[in-house]
Amino acid sequence: MMVVYRVFLFVVLVVFLIPAFLVRLVKEKNFGTRFCQSLGFIPESILKAYADKNSFWVHAASAGELRAAVPVIKELKNQFPQMPVLMSVVSVNGYLMAKQLFPEENNVIFIFPDLPFRLPALIKKIKPQMFILVESEMWPNFLWNASQADIPVVLINGRISEKNWGLYRKVFSLFPHVLTAINRFCMQSAADAERLIGLGADASRVFLTGNTKFDQNDALSRTNECDVWPMNFGEPVIIAGSTHPGEEKYILAAFVAVQKRFPQARLVLAPRDIRRTKEVTDLVVEYGLKATTRTSDEAMDPNVQVLIMDTIGELSSVYRMGDIVFVGGSLVPKGGHNILEPAIYGKPIIVGPHMFNFKDIHALFTQYDACVTVHEPEELAATIIDLLNNKDRAEELGQNALHIMEKNQGATALTIQHIKEVVLEKTTH
Repeated sequence: MMVVYRVFLFVVLVVFLIPAFLVRLVKEKNFGTRFCQSLGFIPESILKAYADKNSFWVHAASAGELRAAVPVIKELKNQFPQMPVLMSVVSVNGYLMAKQLFPEENNVIFIFPDLPFRLPALIKKIKPQMFILVESEMWPNFLWNASQADIPVVLINGRISEKNWGLYRKVFSLFPHVLTAINRFCMQSAADAERLIGLGADASRVFLTGNTKFDQNDALSRTNECDVWPMNFGEPVIIAGSTHPGEEKYILAAFVAVQKRFPQARLVLAPRDIRRTKEVTDLVVEYGLKATTRTSDEAMDPNVQVLIMDTIGELSSVYRMGDIVFVGGSLVPKGGHNILEPAIYGKPIIVGPHMFNFKDIHALFTQYDACVTVHEPEELAATIIDLLNNKDRAEELGQNALHIMEKNQGATALTIQHIKEVVLEKTTH
């Protein structure tokens, strides 16, 4: 089956992905670096820095997974200073975030984790002490090669979403080695652990450690704190983070309604994909609002009503500037985004009904009255206005969110303990 799978991957790569990559190579600046590394051609300087160094190789596909891994990576550096940490990512946002969080090191690469070729040679060259996979990055070819190289694997912040349970069942039935190649599964919730065991994982390898994203703290968020912020930007400030196509029109319609009651109100709009900056800017203008971008010289203009974030890595710290935060991907069926980032600052949080990618966290915040869910886009304006008029209610929501963050910390320490035990198992065998 693995041979058939590798042939399938090779065909997909040659017929579909490489032609698309070549087009992007022409259109996108610096895409060549990503293209070459994704195919396994890693710079020699990085290979030399990590080859035979007993490194930890952490794979986090995107910025969200990387953020979950950051507390663990920082603790690995503290407890294993002699073992360097190599990070691999798939997305540009993940790469840029890694560079910003760890600017002093040349320790992040692009990689397609199920690369049908060059992966065995790459693993043999680096010979990491351990692979650490984040959340749901369980790729058949990657894990096959890790197993063949006798390299232990730990899944951290693991999750098995209810939505994708059927897909996992098919994958694990075709590639049962995926479950046996992973030494320990450190899962976010009891539900995640139960789903994984139900899919065939050895229960003795499955552990409930909690969500490392709760261990994000103010110091982490300050890493990318905005060095210049338009202090005359107006008040109150509404932040709409990680928005998607089709969602901004509801946000802007709500903001127009809010401005009728609060003329000095300002909106910070952060599209999930900053390549959509012009599209979003044009949409803002259609609503009769004055817009600019974070990197524009007009960002300090007090007449600007909407500031569009066109940078990567700043949103977490921008949340601290808001009076009310809406977290996107939730008014449209994208599954929502991380509501823990604004919760760090005790902000009142609003989300839409589509939070299935963060179902457990959303349920927790709802249970303890730490966020407001609007079930129809038209409710957004009324909810914002209500919170602006009722500061005690807004404060209560924010404090409840902060309390949840404080109460649920500790996943990183448990995760590190499991990693240390696997390291010990390897050295004693």
